Amino acid sequence: QIYKDLDKISEAVDGISGIALANGEGFLNKNLEGIMEYYHNHPKFLSMNVPTNGTVLPTQNILNKMHEYGVTASITRYEVVPEEKRSAMRKKFKENGIKSTTFESRKWYLHEYCSDRTCSEVEVCKKYKECERFFMLLDGKLWKCVTDATRVMAGIRPEQENDSLLVRDATIDEVRDFLMKKASVPHIESCYHCRGSVGSMVVEIPAGEQLK
Repeated sequence: QIYKDLDKISEAVDGISGIALANGEGFLNKNLEGIMEYYHNHPKFLSMNVPTNGTVLPTQNILNKMHEYGVTASITRYEVVPEEKRSAMRKKFKENGIKSTTFESRKWYLHEYCSDRTCSEVEVCKKYKECERFFMLLDGKLWKCVTDATRVMAGIRPEQENDSLLVRDATIDEVRDFLMKKASVPHIESCYHCRGSVGSMVVEIPAGEQLK
């Protein structure tokens, strides 16, 4: 179903600059090899990235596929993960000719949803401009905001009309209209209520902190 959804999304656009596996440790994904093959055979995807925190070393078969297909990796540095684990992963990537990037100071934000609008129009536009502006496909729904999609799925706030689009039930034109509408606005409604990105409402929490 994910492949069908991605096929429909790609039909609505000229090209997709990149895809990535988000919201979890990429190298724990049981379908990773198949997803890489799908990416490699798709004419409209220009790149693919696997995010990781450096805790799970990929198998040699996965490393071979990443090298063959030009799949990159991004390693996030969290204090709770020993540096020797990240070093071992970087070494593996280098030995196998795989490009990787390490984010040294990744921040996490409180996903609380504020009921009131406490941001000005200027501030909320700045938040949206400086945020990670990716679309996310989650459980068949297409979202403009990764954080908002995660927040709704976690039950932090109820989903509202036009927040997302169920791709499997939409036409190509409806997918295109959703993409164009969300990509052309200076901000989305949820930016007014978000504790992330930048501005006076931001609440940072320790990145990668593990729960017992």
